[in-house]
Amino acid sequence: MIITIIIIISLIGQTIGSILASVSYAPSGNIKGDGIEEILSRTAYHLNQGQLLEATKELNNVQGIIIYCHNNYYSYHHHHHQVTLVS
Repeated sequence: MIITIIIIISLIGQTIGSILASVSYAPSGNIKGDGIEEILSRTAYHLNQGQLLEATKELNNVQGIIIYCHNNYYSYHHHHHQVTLVS
């Protein structure tokens, strides 16, 4: 009985998530901003305009964000999860 309720709640959650995903939209055009969505939107805009150099420059900004996130993640976990060896 409990498993059936969990399955029904899960299906309802997935249905609501699918509906919300279909309603949401991605920004388009040459918009301002430093987020991933804005960068990818500008990249698509430049590609549609045939501006390959500008599209490549935008993709380099994504790489910078990924490196920044990786460094923050590594720094946090390295600092907070250091193991001290006792001999």
